[in-house]
Parts: sequence; C-alpha cells; structure tokens
Amino acid sequence: MVIDFSNDMKHFCGDGGNDTQVAKAKDGMWIYYFTPRGDSLHAERLVNMKRHQYHLEPNVHFSPDDQSVIFRANFEGEENVYAVSVNKTE
Repeated sequence: MVIDFSNDMKHFCGDGGNDTQVAKAKDGMWIYYFTPRGDSLHAERLVNMKRHQYHLEPNVHFSPDDQSVIFRANFEGEENVYAVSVNKTE
C-alpha cells in the first residue's frame, strides 16, 4: 500500500492491494481516505479498485490543494490518471 499525507497532515490516503501482494488483503482493493479520530482512524472507501489489475501500482497522491486524491489505474485496459474529490469541510 502506498500512503500519502495531506499538506496539513490531518488526512492521508492509501491505495490498497489484493490478496497476491505482500499484505495479502482479501478486501483491500480500494482507494482509502483516512482521518485520525483520537486514538483511532476513520477509513472512507473512495474508489473500488476491483477492475484494476494490480501489476500497476495506483500510487495515490493528494492534489496540491488537498481537494482530490490523484491515482493511476487501468480500469479500461490502458493506463490512465484519475482524481476523486475529497473536498471535506470540518
């Protein structure tokens, strides 16, 4: 799993994985958005990656304004760059 932190260090995102990777994740094929809450984490699933072939790492990153998580995937059989909004108000 690749993890990136928001510029304000209040959130982070991860790109998950599948059961053939090191973590052996059985249900980890998601782009996740994490928010620390006290001594635990709130995890929000942003993008279902089940149609992504994990020979290509999604390599999640926050946009410079922290409003989107940017990643790459091959959902349609070719590599593309995607963004999902995480425009959160606190």
